[in-house]
Amino acid sequence: MKLSIGILAHVDAGKTTLTESMLYLTGMIRSQGRVDNGDAFLDTEALEKKRGVTIYSKQAMIDLAADDPLNLSGEDVRITMIDTPGHTDFVAEAERALSVLDLAVLLISASDGVTDITRKLVHMLGEYRVPYVIFVNKMDMSTRSAKDISEELMRKLGPGAIPVKPGSENDAQVTESIAALSEKTIERYLSDETLADSDITELICSGTFHPVLFGSALKNEGADDLIRLITRWLPDTSSAYRKTTSAKVFKIACEQGHKLSFIKVTGGKISVRDTLPDARCADDKVTQIRIYNGGKYTTTDCAEAGDVVVLTGIEHSFAGMGIGEELDDETHINRPVLRYRMILPDDVPVRTFMPKLNELAAEDPLLDISASGDVISLSVMGEFQLEILSSVIEERFGVKVSFDSGEIIYKETIADAVMGFGHFEPLRHYAEVQLLMEPLPAGSGIEVASFVSVDDLSINWQKNIMSTILNDLPTGVLTDSVLTDIRFTIAGGRSHIKHTEGGDFREAVRRAVRQGLMKADSVLLEPYYEFVITLPADSLGRAMNDIGMMNGTASIEEQDEEAAVLAGTAPAVKLINYQSILTSYTAGKGHIDLSFAGYRPCSAEYTQAVMDEKAYDPDSDTGSPSGSVFVSHGAGEYVPWYEAEARMHIPSRETELIWGESETEEEQLEKEADLKRRIAESRGDADSLGVRLGSMGTDEIDEIINRTSHANSGSRKGNTKRVYHERRVISSASHSGRTAKNPSAGKKGRPKYLLVDAYNIIHAWDDLKNLLSDSIYDMDGAKYRLLDILSEYRVLKECEVIAVFDAYKVKGHVTEKFDYMGVHVVYTREAETADQYIARFTVINSRELDITVATSDGLVQLIILGENAKLMSAGELLEDVKTTREMSVGHLLDRH
Repeated sequence: MKLSIGILAHVDAGKTTLTESMLYLTGMIRSQGRVDNGDAFLDTEALEKKRGVTIYSKQAMIDLAADDPLNLSGEDVRITMIDTPGHTDFVAEAERALSVLDLAVLLISASDGVTDITRKLVHMLGEYRVPYVIFVNKMDMSTRSAKDISEELMRKLGPGAIPVKPGSENDAQVTESIAALSEKTIERYLSDETLADSDITELICSGTFHPVLFGSALKNEGADDLIRLITRWLPDTSSAYRKTTSAKVFKIACEQGHKLSFIKVTGGKISVRDTLPDARCADDKVTQIRIYNGGKYTTTDCAEAGDVVVLTGIEHSFAGMGIGEELDDETHINRPVLRYRMILPDDVPVRTFMPKLNELAAEDPLLDISASGDVISLSVMGEFQLEILSSVIEERFGVKVSFDSGEIIYKETIADAVMGFGHFEPLRHYAEVQLLMEPLPAGSGIEVASFVSVDDLSINWQKNIMSTILNDLPTGVLTDSVLTDIRFTIAGGRSHIKHTEGGDFREAVRRAVRQGLMKADSVLLEPYYEFVITLPADSLGRAMNDIGMMNGTASIEEQDEEAAVLAGTAPAVKLINYQSILTSYTAGKGHIDLSFAGYRPCSAEYTQAVMDEKAYDPDSDTGSPSGSVFVSHGAGEYVPWYEAEARMHIPSRETELIWGESETEEEQLEKEADLKRRIAESRGDADSLGVRLGSMGTDEIDEIINRTSHANSGSRKGNTKRVYHERRVISSASHSGRTAKNPSAGKKGRPKYLLVDAYNIIHAWDDLKNLLSDSIYDMDGAKYRLLDILSEYRVLKECEVIAVFDAYKVKGHVTEKFDYMGVHVVYTREAETADQYIARFTVINSRELDITVATSDGLVQLIILGENAKLMSAGELLEDVKTTREMSVGHLLDRH
């Protein structure tokens, strides 16, 4: 029997120590090493020994004879142990190993319990359908009891986490708990009052049952029980083997410029001098088969199903590659959201250094290393990975590099279907393509399809088109970011029997994509993180407010008198450095765990801010042109995107495939007007169009009203250039069902709104002004005291309240909005004062809303009085607050 087992855990939980213990107890090593001593059997890299942390996944072999007292299977067993990194920056390395595991050991530190990293690993195991058992380590160092930890495991990981005794019969209560996990086993248990080992194995393999063991790997306590558990209830892997020669590549390493392909054989056998059954490796032959055990290896002439080995001689392999009947890995659960520019020494040219960096890119495809001119950029999970990468480059290549401050990795997609047209016809070349581009649900990536018959365009040219889309797709037109969540369908194509070459369709396809994007409503996407914040209970309000300021969502997962756990999602750009802020206001007691949660549309304001920062001009990007090339007077002529469509040789299928009979005359006019506007922008005539895309308008005001009172909730026809965030509410999980109260009607049935110039009021009211000092935290105290007062006032007056704070001096700031206890809070964008915001809101909405403005600013008062709105000075608002409160108290006394 052969079994591949991985050990997964958060950093410092003791993965390597547990592996050492298992190897020692089974006689595979004579003495146990320690990570902190730098002599652990699996920490073979010098950098790992220096840092005391696992960076690369490693493997070790355990061979158990049938009569070994630790082997309860009754047959010989070979276990390949795969130790994976635990640090969050290297979680992608751990994820790649999941595709070859038969079983996983989820390691949990007794003192830490179930952390956010634990939850992330459980999610990854579920996605890859890997059954797992749980080993609670460091019990000798914890003050918590096994019972307390068991209750936490069941509460957070589900009822399948049940403590067991693999070396003996479990008591009736434990057996009954295991049987109750499925209808099949409970019926059998009620009938026979027992469970067979095969029943338990089936529950483990189905992901229903996760046996729990307790121990201390450092003291060799519990590791023997873990081996007994694995061998007693190990899954039968032979039934899952493929019928033909197949394998999965889960890791790539480089040795003297050549690839080492770490694979698991999943069917048939692979021998030295074999050619793998994959066309991509047709020119490669296996030159050596290695079986690694720690830092050493032995060679063999043949590897059979179930073996985890390393192949040399296969230069066209890559991590995640499927061979034979195995499929390639298409997506990764964990993706980097940061991109950095690498700074090389002056005497190291990019051209000669890139081939060396390609070795690192082969080992970790998510690095996505690329060079543009003299600039090298790459993607990483976090700063620790960047630090390790610098050390690896210096150690391996002798070059000391540095990196810039980094930036968020944005992506782009489209809001609606569009047709892209591309034509490439310089002299003696010819290709034309029509592509239907349709938006896909978030996280779908890029898909390709075809509506074209092979009679109209040969299958080879269609494959060429699809290959270009999948492997050489141009970037978006907003910020030059990678495209995602789009289906590209070949709607038409034409080649020339004599003049068409392979590269011609590449050019036509890339131009068709860009031409479609120039017409489309593009959407900028930003990465989001899921977070779990553990902090003192008295800091919970501050954390919830911060998440609201980030346009995030949050709910209280746990709370008692001393501590609380807050979970939710927020934009990655706002969360990346939040740990330092959290440490500051919790005096070092707060901690945040982050995990990638996909990409979501940016708000209109933030989209414009990013576009302004990037300053990308798609019309001047000669590397990704949007225009087409037509032959004219014996030479190639470049035709811009807005004129190229009319000169295509194939009749357009846009009306047939996108609009059809459902297109109304109004939609046609809107479409034509929008297209003319974009053409004018490309021609440089945008000033004649009035306000440019992304300029300030009524959108942000409509957003506030729509999300609170639905006063402007009429549907809008036509497409929009930007996609807005949905409303985000920050609340306790137990109160998440509450909805905002609609504002009561004022004069003539108009909803009542009070707009407050917040800083003006703070400096005008003595009680609030007395809270101020030079500290930013005192200003925060005054802010939230004002918001508390306004929240109470809102309820008593039955009106909606918008508190507007100046942020016009904050460099790069975009308009931020969130709700605080029913009060709608707005921080203005850079270069916009609260006065300007309030005045514009009043001018636009004074006819639909019954507006009162509270400010002592003279200029704003003049504007307000001219707009049929009511005005209150700071003193008048204070007096009305006091009067309203007294009347409410008096009313309550009268009722009693």
